[in-house]
Amino acid sequence: MSDNLSLQSVVVFGVGTIGLEYCKILQHLGIDFSVVGRSAAGVKKFLSTTGIQALSDGVEGWKE
Repeated sequence: MSDNLSLQSVVVFGVGTIGLEYCKILQHLGIDFSVVGRSAAGVKKFLSTTGIQALSDGVEGWKE
């Protein structure tokens, strides 16, 4: 596997099932990452499920 993920900032967009699975993989690989969700409710649920704080307001919130 390429090591380019460890050299860049990784952002997971989405706090649903797929986003959760991506986070598990990134944690397993030891890669630092950020998570961005659209709604405050989704981000809150993601935090309670994973212990990972995600940013809300989608791409616009992430840009700020």
